[in-house]
Amino acid sequence: MSWIKVSGATSYLIYRKTCGSGWVRIATLDSGSITSYTDTTGVSGTTYYYTVRAKSANGLSWYNQTGVSALCQ
Repeated sequence: MSWIKVSGATSYLIYRKTCGSGWVRIATLDSGSITSYTDTTGVSGTTYYYTVRAKSANGLSWYNQTGVSALCQ
């Protein structure tokens, strides 16, 4: 997955869920300049939903609560 860099971000928090479950943080990328992530822990044949939050000195950003879906191959 990839996203557009957020001005002032110091890190990004990656969240994943399955249908009917809540968001679980699966990674924290400590550099605000990293704008992509590959999930290597998913189970093949499972559809996951992903979302990203930027973290800055001001706190956490808004995030897409629906997320973007992907089928784990």
